[in-house]
Amino acid sequence: MREKNKVFSSCVMCQGGKCGIEVTIEDNKVIKITGNKSHPFNEGQLCPKGLAGLEQLYDSDRLLKPKKKIDKNNWEAIEWDEALQIIVERMNHIKDKYGPESFLFMWGPTPPYKELFQGLAKSYGTPNQFAHTSICDANRRLAKKLTYNDYRPLPDFKNSDYILLFGANPLEAHKWFYFFKDVKNAVKRGAKLVVIDPRQTKSAKNADLWVSVKPGTDGALALSLAQVIIEEKLYNQEFIDKYSRGFTSFKAEVMQKKYNPENVSQITGVNTETIYTIARRFAKSKRQLADSWTGLDNQRQGIDAHRAVACLNALVGSVDAPGGMVFREEGRLKSPKFTNNIKAKPLHEEVGFSNLTASYGCRGLIPEAILNPGHVPTGPLLEEKITSLYNGQGIKGAFIYFTNPILADANSERWRKALSHLDFAVGYDIYQTDTLEAFPVGSIILPDTTYLERREVVKQYSNGALLTMYQKVVEPQYNAKSGYWTFVKLGKLLGYDSFQNFDEDDIESYLKMRLDIEQIDGSRVQLEELKRKGIWLANNYDEPKYYRYGRLLNGKFNFTLDEDMESDLVKEFLQVGGNQAPVYELQTDNDKLKLITTGKLRCHTHSTTQNLPTLMNREGKNFLLINPEDAKEREIRDGEEVVVSSEIDRVTLTAKVTSEIRPGVVQASHGFGHTSENLRVAKGQGANINRLVDNLKLDPISGVSYLNETTVTINSI
Repeated sequence: MREKNKVFSSCVMCQGGKCGIEVTIEDNKVIKITGNKSHPFNEGQLCPKGLAGLEQLYDSDRLLKPKKKIDKNNWEAIEWDEALQIIVERMNHIKDKYGPESFLFMWGPTPPYKELFQGLAKSYGTPNQFAHTSICDANRRLAKKLTYNDYRPLPDFKNSDYILLFGANPLEAHKWFYFFKDVKNAVKRGAKLVVIDPRQTKSAKNADLWVSVKPGTDGALALSLAQVIIEEKLYNQEFIDKYSRGFTSFKAEVMQKKYNPENVSQITGVNTETIYTIARRFAKSKRQLADSWTGLDNQRQGIDAHRAVACLNALVGSVDAPGGMVFREEGRLKSPKFTNNIKAKPLHEEVGFSNLTASYGCRGLIPEAILNPGHVPTGPLLEEKITSLYNGQGIKGAFIYFTNPILADANSERWRKALSHLDFAVGYDIYQTDTLEAFPVGSIILPDTTYLERREVVKQYSNGALLTMYQKVVEPQYNAKSGYWTFVKLGKLLGYDSFQNFDEDDIESYLKMRLDIEQIDGSRVQLEELKRKGIWLANNYDEPKYYRYGRLLNGKFNFTLDEDMESDLVKEFLQVGGNQAPVYELQTDNDKLKLITTGKLRCHTHSTTQNLPTLMNREGKNFLLINPEDAKEREIRDGEEVVVSSEIDRVTLTAKVTSEIRPGVVQASHGFGHTSENLRVAKGQGANINRLVDNLKLDPISGVSYLNETTVTINSI
């Protein structure tokens, strides 16, 4: 008789959504993944990516064993002990010869055991630690921290009557399934949905109104909406008087003639009457919210565009109010402590960028720090245009974990060249990706576990505090080892005191230590409870939580900023050239098409899912979306292969002629165009659109890459 059991766990196929799943195991093999009906995020539902987790677990193209690169095109399998010993020797060699700052650590979104990986970097002594924020949401985080004093307030979709979205696509692209669920339910009960986006996304197709805006002009539109609300006295005077600062200065900026709907219509391509209609309906709704996402992040003036959208909520009092933008709650985890051996400045500060630069570093600078360390482009804090990094030594080594910069970052071929010029690199992934393939001879790559082969307790963003758990439902396939085992083992081999008390073979004790902290409701979470349910919810999880204005900076929302405010963040923002009030500066258009690379597909997560047949059968490659007007002008037919060229590179894509994209704009999703021979399903499907984007087009304040500021030409083959 076959043994069958079920385990409650969490999904990570979208790299962070953490939906609840129910995993069915039979004879030590996963046979089914479904949604956990008791999890409030997804209530038993799963997206296509979540359903494909089983396929990823048993993918025979996974990295099977540790490998060492023996020549330009070949690797040899080695044992874990040998691999770790080589890593220790080479990391110590680089540290002794060049200093710890010459070795960088890089990770992707929400990597497993991030605290241990960062602990390794801290103990090693390198300040150069890079998350994904500079190619993602650095502008949004900074803007919302400057206004709400919270880098990620959440939209209360389920209680909103009027939802105004700028560059957001919750019905298709967001990693939090409850956004999808709450927006769908809000629309069903009669809430109005307005989507502002150059592309008619799935959210736009389900909206009451799709506003096709010119890329990069969202800030002008938001400020024009604010002008109408102020001019017609539709704002919430009580909230402004009691819970905001800087309204008078904001009003002085907004009421300028350049923000008149008639003028902004010319800038944005949005009909004048539409601007008036949105402003009035938004302000007059009982419960409304305006939110902005990735569409505004990777463009010039993105910080002020996000600030302008935030100010719309403050104008009508929808700050931590029902149906507005609300402050989040989180479960708590105890953080392990590590010795801080960092003495040098991170590379972005060395070359004149500020501490505001992303959350962890500016990834766009990395190729230059490797290839041209004597002449690295500078940020706003240095007068000279180029400078030498670390006495011209730059970056010599890298540990790259849970990220694939050759497909994820701007200027892919520059990255490929840079990685090959390192002295040594370590890669840790479930696949032998293009990034790992580019490593120099002598480098080491390690096979990671999937989320179904490891144990971890994690926090999640929500309006109520909760913790979720990844369960080790089966033993690691092939020869993979978890990040917990790997980082603890490495920390010990490197001789770091902070790691000596951990046991790499005892994850249970580590997880219990992480849970040894009082939660927001006064309780303490037991590991056995998490194992049994897969989730912990605070006692007050479902209780409404609003009007917590004490979380604002000194109890006030910031319409504008000044140097007298009690905030180092505000002071530094203004010192590096940030505007006191959100503004929009007119950009000069040209006759070239603007390329958008950040639109996500429902079936894929960045570059991580293109080797899964069930997902590729549904969305097997990326297309170039082009408006019929632009296609006709260039004599391009639907389904035709075209060459898309920028100033730095060119790629070939299949044209999709559609009115779902506005004239003057083309769009192709990133994550495709893999070249690694080890990814047999993904290889050669679509094109790597980030080859066209310049890695040195960076926001001078946040360091974010301008992934949506590339102009291109298109020609038939």
